Amino acid sequence: MDKPHQLTKQQSSKQLLKTLHDSPALPAFIKTLNAPVLQRLIDHVGLRDAGALVALTTTQQLREVFEVALWKTLIPGQAEAPRPEMFLEWLDVLLEVSPAFAAQRLIELGGDFVVLHVGQLIRVREQGFDGPDPDVDFSDDVDVEVQEAFDSYIVTPIHEDEWDSIRTTLVELGNEDASFLQHVLARCCPTVSTSFIVSDGEELLRDETHAREQRRERSGFVTPQMATRFLSAAKQASIEDLVALRNYDDVSHRYFEQLTTAANAAATTVTRGSTQTDPPSEANAHLQDDDQEASPISGTQRRALEAALVRAEIIRNDPPPLLLSGPEDSREPTIALQSHLDRLQLRHPAMFSARLGELIFLANVLMAGSWYQNARFSEPDAAQAALACANLGLEYLLKQQHLSAATRTDFIEETLAEPPGIVRLFQIGWQLTQALPLRCANALLDTLRADNVRNQLKHKRWMLEEIESAINDPDLISLIKQGEFEDVSDNLVMLTLILDPRACQCLRILIADFPRYPLQLDVGLQHATSATRESQYLKSMRQLETIEAFLDDLDGLLKI
Repeated sequence: MDKPHQLTKQQSSKQLLKTLHDSPALPAFIKTLNAPVLQRLIDHVGLRDAGALVALTTTQQLREVFEVALWKTLIPGQAEAPRPEMFLEWLDVLLEVSPAFAAQRLIELGGDFVVLHVGQLIRVREQGFDGPDPDVDFSDDVDVEVQEAFDSYIVTPIHEDEWDSIRTTLVELGNEDASFLQHVLARCCPTVSTSFIVSDGEELLRDETHAREQRRERSGFVTPQMATRFLSAAKQASIEDLVALRNYDDVSHRYFEQLTTAANAAATTVTRGSTQTDPPSEANAHLQDDDQEASPISGTQRRALEAALVRAEIIRNDPPPLLLSGPEDSREPTIALQSHLDRLQLRHPAMFSARLGELIFLANVLMAGSWYQNARFSEPDAAQAALACANLGLEYLLKQQHLSAATRTDFIEETLAEPPGIVRLFQIGWQLTQALPLRCANALLDTLRADNVRNQLKHKRWMLEEIESAINDPDLISLIKQGEFEDVSDNLVMLTLILDPRACQCLRILIADFPRYPLQLDVGLQHATSATRESQYLKSMRQLETIEAFLDDLDGLLKI
């Protein structure tokens, strides 16, 4: 982030905090915010500066925020897991409000919550325990003298630098409810079962991970497992089966069905700027917040505070359709699908809303289940990738239909009129895109293993050995099938010995977790042509045809 932008954000955050704290209606207003809006507000001002806002939240609001904020996945497609470092950051904020506040909130959140999150930060053993030593897993940087006795249990931190916050929390929990603390420590304490050590916390982690995924699916979220199933099915299906689809696939059908159910359940909740919200945890539905009732908020006060959130772009009065914001490079013409959706928005708003919902689903699928340049998709990138991929699918269908210009518009309108709508277009485009890495690798191998190439290099044995190492050590095809695209990219660099470096760069862009279109192919690969590393999302059949022509001409790009 550059410094001017950083300073602007800091100024905006300070101004927003001042506006909020100057309003006597802030306590009541905070309690009206749903979890996504509250989370965006905290993100905007920064967690470290949000203590005064967090102090005004209800336990249920915190529970819903924590359902998202404390869980992350580093690998798309794999289940999210609780992240101890995130819990510690939040714990410090709760303690900053006051240790008593932190303890009260943790008790209200329940024993399962505390065992799940605090249990990952400590090791607990009974005093006088003489069985297998549970301390064997302690990190090297832990001073075993940093420990404390809580009644019959000895607690030691996994990492010494976390001890002050943890100790303060445990002491305050004991002050607030000694029996609660003892119950938590008992569940965190390993017990001997036959030949191994187990704890209630380990089983709870497995159960809660599964239960949370189920809760989020029911609430209309795209979970990593859902995304993986959807993308894998689209990649493995035949293109003919995808073209023939007339209804949503099982994953999409379940998602939209659950989204409708969740929307109906939340219909009585009046919030602004709402996106997706989780229902109260079923396991803790009986808990009641004992906060004192906040002072009433007038309509004028509410509108003033909402206006401040609008100015900070935390909520929007009329959210623009992000997914239809145009291609990455404004110099490019608007793609066909985007143009037809623009017209649909004016002529059939309800139909447009349904298709926009499909694009939002697809963008969430990419963020939850796909890599992008060895990292997770950001929201803007996922939005543009979903639109481009769906446009590629539309162009494929149009090419298969052999339609005249006069009937193309009618066909597109029929395609967008009802499900599977854009979902099917994306599935077709996804399959075409995901087939590229193996297609490119096989074309490269055929070129390098051709008899004429081998004959010309037979007197340069060292070069042949380098080529063999690049494609066989490890095997290029196996790496692609295993999704090890970083290793593939490293091996392709070695091929610049024999292949035009610009061609190698194009192959590195195409043989990737999410293939893109190398703009070098538009610039050309003739002698003395300039080089560019720029690329864009694949969105047209013309681009696929250009890639095929490039692969067919690989032998002409060899430096022999």
